[in-house]
Amino acid sequence: MNTVCNMQECTMCGACQNICPENCLSPRYDGNCWYMVRDEQQCSQCGLCRRVCPNHNMVLQQKPRHAYAAWNMDPVMRKQSASGGIGAALYEYAKKKDMYFAGVLLNENFEAHYVLTDDLSYRKEFQNSKYTFSYVDGLYREIREKLREGKGVLFIGLPCQAAALKSYLTATKTDTDHLILVDLICHGTPHPSFLKDHIAAIREKTKIPYHKCYFRDPRFHTGNFVFTLYDNRSQEPVYKKIVQSNDLFQIGYHKAWIYRQCCYQCHYARSERTGDLTIGDYHGLGKMADYTGEYENVSVILADTESGQKILEELVSEKFIMLHERPIEEPIAYEPQLNHPSVGGEIQKRFVREYEKTQDFERAAGSAFGNERIKNQLKLLSKKVLPEFMITYIKNKRSKMRRSEG
Repeated sequence: MNTVCNMQECTMCGACQNICPENCLSPRYDGNCWYMVRDEQQCSQCGLCRRVCPNHNMVLQQKPRHAYAAWNMDPVMRKQSASGGIGAALYEYAKKKDMYFAGVLLNENFEAHYVLTDDLSYRKEFQNSKYTFSYVDGLYREIREKLREGKGVLFIGLPCQAAALKSYLTATKTDTDHLILVDLICHGTPHPSFLKDHIAAIREKTKIPYHKCYFRDPRFHTGNFVFTLYDNRSQEPVYKKIVQSNDLFQIGYHKAWIYRQCCYQCHYARSERTGDLTIGDYHGLGKMADYTGEYENVSVILADTESGQKILEELVSEKFIMLHERPIEEPIAYEPQLNHPSVGGEIQKRFVREYEKTQDFERAAGSAFGNERIKNQLKLLSKKVLPEFMITYIKNKRSKMRRSEG
């Protein structure tokens, strides 16, 4: 098989597809690996795909210079966004600077695709987390053209995609002075068919034609990770599940059991980063030094380069964001993804085995996650039943005590 790189390490970053002059690359899914293969009859053997692949040519990564707790100064933007709304602030900053910006939207087929635009109305679609794989399509070529036209570009994406973009621009000899590169703290991404199959299974049961979903619906506070589905008529969700509600996709994602194989050996789950800035949820805030600021809807920002630090200073001076500097060691110590990749364990392997046999996400997840579903049911039952039981028990005890005293 003619693969571009080791199929277990391939992140489907898209660098090879964007640079291939013959368009002879296509994805293949096999045993939880999703990787690129070449059509040998069409391939001209130019070698560009291997030259641009970050797995063959590691992209420079740098230690963060500063760490901050941060949030968007616009309370509405902050509430509607995951974490502290820093991504939304960066999009607004880019628009003000007459830059193009790349973000991810989830279409009505529940596929996540990157879009490069200078239209700020896309910001609402870009906000909030997308817990599925994001297709880059021809994004790197589009960014190259904008940079060559002298336009500024802001890219916010996964670290493997940020590395791919850097590698692609280097290989195509494109000046990156007007590029702002922001990488996200990523736990892993499932194959895109899992989300589509899961929603199709829910639709089959409920007979409702869903057209929109959230993974952290802001109606219920983004920190609660409420997964919701909407039809095209209702303003309220017609399907709503927290992780403990036994939604199989929620369980699999948050337990790290449904990611692609490359995610469990990620080269970018480390403190050295690929971007000018790194953003994500802040874990461990206040653990290593006194902190008197806010704790809810707070992002961590790592300034990884000098240009990244200058951008932060502009964001503060123009009142886009609030910053509180923190010890660099704090987010690194308390964010596992800044130290090592996610660990799937035996349940993840069981899910893969079941999926290989059935090619059915619901059946495979239902079989593999059985014990977790029982635990969740017991937790929810304890919240509903035990308090009432304890109240009744205490009342009976008091009644017996009164009778004995009498």
